[in-house]
Amino acid sequence: MRSMTTRTTHTEVLVANEHLPHGATLVIHGFDWDEYGRLLDGLGHSPHLRLSYDSGSLRILSISAEHDECATALEGLILTFCDESEITMEARARATWKLQALEKGVEADACYYIQNANRIIGKRKIALTEDPPPDLAVEVDLSTDARHKFPIYAALGVPEIWRYDGEVVQLYVLRKTDYAETRRSEMLPGLSRELLIESLDISKTKGQTAARRYLRQTMKSR
Repeated sequence: MRSMTTRTTHTEVLVANEHLPHGATLVIHGFDWDEYGRLLDGLGHSPHLRLSYDSGSLRILSISAEHDECATALEGLILTFCDESEITMEARARATWKLQALEKGVEADACYYIQNANRIIGKRKIALTEDPPPDLAVEVDLSTDARHKFPIYAALGVPEIWRYDGEVVQLYVLRKTDYAETRRSEMLPGLSRELLIESLDISKTKGQTAARRYLRQTMKSR
């Protein structure tokens, strides 16, 4: 992890990111909110980076290809579960969620609208000043611990977070201002962490299609 504490501009961060190795994290303290906005504009679509901002502290993680593979495997299971359960769901990939009033911003590996899906269907742009936050955020933790993002998610009002370290999935639900670990999803009733782990283990050995098939068959047998 690399840390910068002096007054830093978004241009300097853009340059530093070019030399950030996969799995490394850049932390900048005292980073201005307006500079954060300029940085987001400057980075555009950078699929290998994940940014979070919390009251002047900026963190940038450079992810690996394996990181994205894990997120893709999880998304396949979420889509399968929703289809089989006839749950309306809208995926919003790795969108950036931010509120200037709170000076907080975060970018998940994937996020989904479920209970609020009908409120955002058809919307090209979602603003948290007017629209609800996503109902579920997914964090893949292969090289870092994403729990430092939890206070940001809580402030923004994200009801549920999944954290996957490549071996185990942990589910967290928002209780007032903090997250509590649970064994079953509240956004996707009937889906347990054990079933997710079993399916993901199959994905690693037999492939994502086999994992989705296993999930579907297990759901039908219950």
